[in-house]
Amino acid sequence: MEQEARLPEPAPGTRDRARTARGFAEARAQAEGWPMPPPAHRRLEHIVSAWKGHEEFAVKLVRFLKPDVVVELGVDYGYSAFAFALPNIGTVYGIDWFQGDDCAGHRNTCAQVRAQMVTLGLGNLEIIHADFSTAARSWQRKIDILHIDGDHLYESVKRDFELWARFVGEDGVILMHDTISFPDDVGRFYGELRLPKFNFTHSHGLGVVCRNPDLLAEVVSL
Repeated sequence: MEQEARLPEPAPGTRDRARTARGFAEARAQAEGWPMPPPAHRRLEHIVSAWKGHEEFAVKLVRFLKPDVVVELGVDYGYSAFAFALPNIGTVYGIDWFQGDDCAGHRNTCAQVRAQMVTLGLGNLEIIHADFSTAARSWQRKIDILHIDGDHLYESVKRDFELWARFVGEDGVILMHDTISFPDDVGRFYGELRLPKFNFTHSHGLGVVCRNPDLLAEVVSL
């Protein structure tokens, strides 16, 4: 039986803490008379992406976990990296070799991503222009949120997970996009994982993996 089908209920008070994390920025803005920022999907709606539908979850996740380090493997046009960076908490590292792949198509979007970073005012997003294997060899920091969204072939996803998941601690979260749209590759590897997990099936599928089952229950209830 899939472990995601028997997640524990969040501990008492965790949903309240999640609501507090979600609403902190809005409550502070209201109290101090600041203009309310538009929601993530409105700020990013002009950007091409198959990730649309997960952006508000990304913002809530960052506000809840308050990560020091978010790593995204596969930036493409930057949509998900921008969503992680919008709350301006911690540093988001977007890693991409900007040559594309056979699944997404071959294109160099680096200049477009950097231009959008300026437009959106994202000072906490750093782009690392490298392939995932090369970047992993020199990586030394603990990762709080890891988003795997590179080449979607089974062996590539497996390699990316094995290279990078070791940097994620017990209280970190791993996200895997396209679990539904690539069922024989991303979906297959996600299904093989023997870790606490939950799969959001909308917007091409987003698998959420966490070694801590209690934290997983809190995260998926955001």
